[in-house]
Amino acid sequence: MGVVFLATKYFLIHTKKRDLQTVYVPNILQSQMLEKSKILTTYVLLLFVGIQTGFACECIPLSTQAKIDSADIVFDGTVIYVNTNWMSGGMKYTFQVHQSWKRRTDTVMVINSGFATTDCGYTFEEGQRYLVFARKKFSFKTDACAGNMLIADATNYLSKLGQSQKPSQSSLVPLMYWTLSGLTVFALAFMAFIVLRKRKTPTQNRS
Repeated sequence: MGVVFLATKYFLIHTKKRDLQTVYVPNILQSQMLEKSKILTTYVLLLFVGIQTGFACECIPLSTQAKIDSADIVFDGTVIYVNTNWMSGGMKYTFQVHQSWKRRTDTVMVINSGFATTDCGYTFEEGQRYLVFARKKFSFKTDACAGNMLIADATNYLSKLGQSQKPSQSSLVPLMYWTLSGLTVFALAFMAFIVLRKRKTPTQNRS
């Protein structure tokens, strides 16, 4: 009986140890995986913040006159259209020009700028009026360091710019006019065709 008791006791003790190991080992693995997951998440967040910081635009401080001198064209204009520049990237802004300096502009000007988050671009808002500084690089371009600002904040610049020039008739205006006129004529002709077709249908049914 003593041998049986000892054997039974030994079996129960080892069974409990195996059960404890079965429960304890997975818990250790889960805690290790959770810790690694936290470390990986922290690393990804730090990497993302680092990338965003790397894209931050740093402008060299320039005087008012230096910004004017570095621009090929300066004009006072209102943003009338904003769209993405799919060809070269960034944004494309269309302005209605009120007055200009350094050279005469068209009444409508298109200015390209990079994305503000990655390309040091300047973000213009549709409907707002700005003093714009642009340089000619195949097309007119500007960025966050050029000196662009709302016209309401540009008193100091306007006094230094002096006498302005009125814009000339833009080649884009006749093109837009004829395009809109053509679309209007096409729409009217199409509507007339539909009306006439509906009027002919009852006559054909009676015959």
